[in-house]
Amino acid sequence: MEKVKVYIAGVDDWNRPTFCTIDRKLFYCDVSNLFSYGTSDEEIIEFYKRNGTANIVYKGRSFDSEPEGDFCCVEIITREEAKKLRKDNRQ
Repeated sequence: MEKVKVYIAGVDDWNRPTFCTIDRKLFYCDVSNLFSYGTSDEEIIEFYKRNGTANIVYKGRSFDSEPEGDFCCVEIITREEAKKLRKDNRQ
């Protein structure tokens, strides 16, 4: 199964780390591992490098969507990598 590349969009009102696809059309989150507001992208990325992304589920088409519960195969990239990929896809 091919992994969907996502970057950190932020932490939502329920302290769920929320991720977005490069084209900003789909959102994913983790309902099992919660983070405080202000947790850096680097800290979140390091957490998933150590623990894996098995708990990340499809969230919907907006940041404020409620999780739909389907587990997804994702690869977390940095915001900078996402910007570069978006730029490369436009050319």
